Amino acid sequence: MADIEELWELCTQTIDKYSERDSDLDDLEDYYFLESTKDDEAKAKEEGIELVHLPHGTNVVDLVQDLLVSTELTVTVPAKSENVTDKSLADVAELYLQTILEQSERVQRITMLSRAAWTVAMRGAVAGRVVPVKRWLEKQKDSDEDTAYEVKDRVPFLIQLRDARQVYPEFGLDGLAFVVDQWKRTVQDVRDSYGDDVLRGKKLTEEVEWREYWDARQYCYWADGEPVPHPDSGGDGPWPHGLGGIPYAFEFARQTAKAEPEKRARPFLAAMRAVIDRMDRLDSMEHTFVGQYIGSSWLVNTQQNQESFRLDLRPGAINYLEPEDRVTPLQGGRTPIELDKARGKLETMFERGTFPGSLFGQDPGRVMAGYAINLLNQSGQVRLNAMVAAIERLFESLLSNVLMASETWLCPAIGGAVPFTRLVQSEDGGGRGYNVRQENSFDARKLDGNHQVSVQVGEILAADEQVNLQMALAARTPGPDQRPLLSDETIFEKFKLGTNQAEERERIERQMALSHPAVQQLTMTLNAIKALEALAKPLKKYKVDVGLIIEQLTAELQPQPEPEPEPEPQPEPMPPGAMLPEEMPPEMPPMEQAPPMGEEPPMEEFPMPPMMPPGMGPEMM
Repeated sequence: MADIEELWELCTQTIDKYSERDSDLDDLEDYYFLESTKDDEAKAKEEGIELVHLPHGTNVVDLVQDLLVSTELTVTVPAKSENVTDKSLADVAELYLQTILEQSERVQRITMLSRAAWTVAMRGAVAGRVVPVKRWLEKQKDSDEDTAYEVKDRVPFLIQLRDARQVYPEFGLDGLAFVVDQWKRTVQDVRDSYGDDVLRGKKLTEEVEWREYWDARQYCYWADGEPVPHPDSGGDGPWPHGLGGIPYAFEFARQTAKAEPEKRARPFLAAMRAVIDRMDRLDSMEHTFVGQYIGSSWLVNTQQNQESFRLDLRPGAINYLEPEDRVTPLQGGRTPIELDKARGKLETMFERGTFPGSLFGQDPGRVMAGYAINLLNQSGQVRLNAMVAAIERLFESLLSNVLMASETWLCPAIGGAVPFTRLVQSEDGGGRGYNVRQENSFDARKLDGNHQVSVQVGEILAADEQVNLQMALAARTPGPDQRPLLSDETIFEKFKLGTNQAEERERIERQMALSHPAVQQLTMTLNAIKALEALAKPLKKYKVDVGLIIEQLTAELQPQPEPEPEPEPQPEPMPPGAMLPEEMPPEMPPMEQAPPMGEEPPMEEFPMPPMMPPGMGPEMM
């Protein structure tokens, strides 16, 4: 096992390998934060151009963030087998992971997808880690052991999204080998996490360079190159973490076949730097032309020399002229057409590398059908596929790390299942919705090493939901064999019509049950009883017997006895000596009753002759 000094050298060498990557990412930040360098300003000043920076790169990154922030993450944990117990464990695991995601967002005051979208657009990669927060555990009161803990209000895991610029991963044959994480922290922040004895002699507002090392078994910290003692053991490290594996995850978006850190991933704006530079230069030239030649140029006719007369063009300035002096405004000409042509070419190249203008809400500029505009928007969404896939893989790895750490560290630490609480939506008898706290427990020890998690990002645009709904209805329509093309489960998963199919089915069944006339009548009666109970005192002065009315309504709620079935009518007794028709001899046909007096016997119907057209009787032959 390497000691603390060897790990420090290893971290330093790893960070040095990423120096060119860090420099490239820092340059790309200037396009987002619109920060120009002094060299650019000095060069533009020599050329007589007023340099401007328009937010081309800013708009692109913000669009990625805006498109993804409104979507939802769907978390699915596959069951270990077809066993009912394993399926139930997978369902509880999904609720458990969703609770930790919501808890991490609430504690850190962030939106996970929004932060991940900005990082993947700016860095071309996303990174994160699962941190065990031991101070959220409480020692059991009835136990004398120091290792006996219990979970109270929060599950002691925090999912943190890291800036890929400050994370330095080293990859092996089977994924991450180790990770170095380095960023700036204040002394106050460090002491809040690791105690007041850390960094003694430094001011609370002073910043230090914080460095961490993590691999599958151990970790350690440094502050300004000095090892940080562990708050419990006091040693410099490295210390075993017992999480079952490396708690970090690092995923690339647009990847290349190169292994060098600076060439392995392509940030979204990497190929657009030259285009943005030239667009800014053309915008600067146009801005300079407008400022110098439109509204600020004057033709002066005077006999005075340049030293005695100079036109003051400042707002509110007063110029004194001689009677023979003449001042005429010089109107600027039209902007050179070459600027417009060059700008049009650059805008086309910019849209090919980023997004079409229709996604920004810009009119395409020509007559286009809605289908064509939809195709244009879909072509812009294709640019997001690599970034969305990287985010999905990141959360799959992080949530898998949560299950792994729960099985190997948390459940043994508390000696059983992990209790957790989540808010669920419910409805009262009147159909009004409200939130309620639901208590659950998750025993990760039953996973037996199965930590696979599937994560999907929802639809990006609202128009996609309408298209998916139409396609889902078409797939559910019965075909010639009276069977739908797809099952309800497949439709729900393929077209992403919700977050949880089981909850959706319960809502549908509850809605159908509440819409039944008998249930509606029962609900109205119960509501009437509640209203009368609340109005009992105000109605007392009007001598209304509320109790009697409530008794009558309560009697209606009692199940009514089913009416007794009526007895079947008995056949009349036959006279003595009479025989049933089936008992008569074969040669004796049953007797026919004569028609009543005044009635003639019915006429005998003639049979239809063969091959007679339908509807044609004998009289038409």
